[in-house]
Amino acid sequence: MPPDIPTIKLNNGISIPALGLGTYKLKHMTEEIVGAAIDAGYRLIDTSPVYNDNEVAVGRAVRDRIRKKVIKREDLIVVSKLWNSHHSEGEVLKACEKSLRYLSINYIDLYLINWPFGVKTKTKDNFKHQEFNEFDTTTLEDVWRQMETCVSRGLVRSIGVSNFNSNQLQRILDIANIKPVVNQIECSVRLPQTQLIQFCKERDVAVMGYRPLGAPGRAIELTPEERRQVVLENHRLTSIGERYNKTVAQVCLRYTVQLGVIPIVKTAEEERLQENMNVFNFNLDIQDIEYIQTLHNDFRTMTYNSARKHPEYPFNTQF
Repeated sequence: MPPDIPTIKLNNGISIPALGLGTYKLKHMTEEIVGAAIDAGYRLIDTSPVYNDNEVAVGRAVRDRIRKKVIKREDLIVVSKLWNSHHSEGEVLKACEKSLRYLSINYIDLYLINWPFGVKTKTKDNFKHQEFNEFDTTTLEDVWRQMETCVSRGLVRSIGVSNFNSNQLQRILDIANIKPVVNQIECSVRLPQTQLIQFCKERDVAVMGYRPLGAPGRAIELTPEERRQVVLENHRLTSIGERYNKTVAQVCLRYTVQLGVIPIVKTAEEERLQENMNVFNFNLDIQDIEYIQTLHNDFRTMTYNSARKHPEYPFNTQF
């Protein structure tokens, strides 16, 4: 019997699990890992068209588990995203419809604006992060109005944003007929984003946190200085975990949960799926929290440097 993952209620009344599976860079393993995650008890699956087209594999795994009566469709929250190359007028609905076709499920539970800036490419579906020809200057307000159309057409049940700073989120809240339910941001022991989390909480916008373990799988891509930021190698955190009979990863995930964030954690190893779920049966005490706070240094693993000159680049403000 898999452990129960608690749920939280969004501002539109829909309840979602307090922990989810990320699928970024799972590639050929996507269907296998998503299926295993559902079997293990995961009910929140996060995907995107930019993740090497793995929406197709996610959809296959979901439909397979529904067919085998492991789950019902209403038991699952499937999250997908609007990529930057589809911000222009009329493009949001098309992109949402395409994601829905790729997933081949009857609706998307949560659809997010992946980044607050748009780009234009010669190839319409060019999802490579660094390859674009010019910036798209469609306003965030206009993009949001198109997102609301996706709800009114019955394609999605909830909409939200990702990587938005406080100013950008407030602009959406000021004009929204349908309030964003989520802001998905990078959040980890190194980058807790407490000010932005508090800002969202005060406005009843839930926070999802991607890369809650600091993206240890990227270690081979990192500089020596960046590798020193990988918290899974921290000996003090190892000692903290031993006191709770938990791993360092579980300590980091629990810290994120105690911040009030829904961690979206990726793994390509089935044995880690169970480990990552088992973070709701202990609490870090105040001394452990105080030590973890000494690790804060705002180290961001996802910067999207090629868009720094876009007027909507989100990381030029304090939070």
